[in-house]
Amino acid sequence: MSEDDIVLKALADIRRPSVPEGALWSEALFALGIGLLLALAVAALLRLATEPRAPKELPLAERVSTLAALPISVRLAALARLAQESETSIPDDTRAALYRPTPEADLADHASRLEATLLSR
Repeated sequence: MSEDDIVLKALADIRRPSVPEGALWSEALFALGIGLLLALAVAALLRLATEPRAPKELPLAERVSTLAALPISVRLAALARLAQESETSIPDDTRAALYRPTPEADLADHASRLEATLLSR
């Protein structure tokens, strides 16, 4: 007998351990479960990273004070918009002044009254 025959005869007795059929399925299901958990974790992180954030809303008094530098006609319109957003009623004469030509002095009076109304809330 040659040396190769001896090695082959010795290897013939070596067998791989038998793997039960259920073990393959359980390993596959385990890997699938781990993959799904990782996908959920990645989806949650992506949602946090890409979710639009609501802008911080300034208090009403601060929003009113930022309008002081605007021209009076623009300022009155902006104050009316703030009044509408804060559900404050706009006096009828001020509402009318928004839509008809009005002297600057009268607009300033309307703006100061509307501003006082907004700041009293």
